[in-house]
Amino acid sequence: MNITNKDLTDQTFGEQLWLWRRREGFKQTTAAARLGMGRTTYWKHETDQVEFELPRWWRDPPQTVGELCALARRRTGWSLRKTAAKVGVSHVILLRREACGHLDLRAFWEARGFQFS
Repeated sequence: MNITNKDLTDQTFGEQLWLWRRREGFKQTTAAARLGMGRTTYWKHETDQVEFELPRWWRDPPQTVGELCALARRRTGWSLRKTAAKVGVSHVILLRREACGHLDLRAFWEARGFQFS
């Protein structure tokens, strides 16, 4: 996959929504309800298929290294298991490393051209 934007701090609105939902531990239906829309509409926003005006209360906090690692994985289109195999760990360990922002995982993505700041 040819990724044109490897600057992980330059995010689409859909990526910001995805990171917010992931951080909050919401399923798409819960996130959609929080934003006052249906799940299908929410999915279209999260996948950048439609534009959406941010609610007044929206303030997206700075992302952690782990969240940016997960965003790099999302941008590649690699599954959790495919990424884990490339990193050389199990998918469970990969999730743990994303959760804590493990420096080896950051180095893995930086070696592939992703920028964290």
